[in-house]
Amino acid sequence: MLNTLRMVSVPLVVSSIISSLASLSMKTSSSIGLRALVYYLVTTVCAVITGTVGIDIISMGKETKQSITLGDGMNQLDSLLDMIR
Repeated sequence: MLNTLRMVSVPLVVSSIISSLASLSMKTSSSIGLRALVYYLVTTVCAVITGTVGIDIISMGKETKQSITLGDGMNQLDSLLDMIR
């Protein structure tokens, strides 16, 4: 039932958006496009800043003081293959 609702509602919403955008004047559509572009750029910058600060807070990528050792009789190839298995 939900798939049927999606099959009907998604094309209806998309066609409604397209028809409303087609009926706008050039000045109005360029204003909306400019606002959308500014919104996209601002949210992208916020995401980059949030990610960078988050990485700096948890110190990702820095070496640990513990040494990582493989088990007895294991080599690097075995440990790589264990990730796939």
